[in-house]
Amino acid sequence: MKRLAAWLTIFVIGQTYSQDISGSYITTKRVSTNTYSFNVNLFTDASLNLARPTITVSFGNGDSAAFNLSSSSTSGGINIKTYSGTYTYPNAGLYQAWHFSKFRVPNIKNMTSSPTQKIATMAYIVENNFIQSNTAPIISQLPINLSASGNQVIYNPGFSDLDGDSLSYSLDNCYGSNYYLPSNATVDAMTGTFQFTDSIGLYAFSIKISEWRKNHSNQYTVIGATQMDFTINMTGAIGLVENGKQIKNIFAYPNPATNILNISCDISENSSIEILNNLGQKVLQTNYADKINIADLPSGIYFLKLSDKLNSQTCKFIKD
Repeated sequence: MKRLAAWLTIFVIGQTYSQDISGSYITTKRVSTNTYSFNVNLFTDASLNLARPTITVSFGNGDSAAFNLSSSSTSGGINIKTYSGTYTYPNAGLYQAWHFSKFRVPNIKNMTSSPTQKIATMAYIVENNFIQSNTAPIISQLPINLSASGNQVIYNPGFSDLDGDSLSYSLDNCYGSNYYLPSNATVDAMTGTFQFTDSIGLYAFSIKISEWRKNHSNQYTVIGATQMDFTINMTGAIGLVENGKQIKNIFAYPNPATNILNISCDISENSSIEILNNLGQKVLQTNYADKINIADLPSGIYFLKLSDKLNSQTCKFIKD
């Protein structure tokens, strides 16, 4: 009996301390016809530092594979772990790829018994003759350590698309039974800005990011999507934090621009500017100014990234 009690104690403690995943998202890239690369990103509690050398990814057609850990970094007590691999689909079609994990963090208020619920990260693959290349949107503000010092939080992940596709955003249910989406949680369908107001507690959310591109008939159609699962801790103290001191309402004009690009945003002091080309390569960096000279840049699609010490925002522009 004593041995059984000791074993049960170890089991319960192991279960309690194994619940370390606070968020996840998946990105994809079309490598060639029917072949895609996948990056699955997990956000885990660094204090637990659980070994997770591989994960299993399902590709939406009955096939699955083990992906190895390809990179890991730590920010604010959160481990950011990325698992990578490739897969070739046997033919064109619509597929929903996913990774499920049973190690969701405990005490999530809008989900019954969250440690027993799976966390899911999903990607929607559209493979046809129309799509010659596609890279999933990149994120500039990871959903880690999101919290509010009052009863409201404002968060924008700063997604941008290297292919120049249009993006739309929507809230979806997190995976698992007995989950509810609070009625006062919203996401702007065009900008991706998420807002939430509620009482003290830890809450889980899922944002779906869809990519739109004009087809041969000049009609916009969805060519792919990804979902991002994340948590927010509402502390209930007085005041409001907008994901640190959030840079908001950034835009660049004229667009397209030839020589001078004007920049406007709500917060600009102590910020820096980076310009990325459509391959994600940095082609210009400078301190914040309300206008910059882009005359030497080749024509094409670019992303202007404005950053301060806490966060960043990105907008797209075209250089003529």
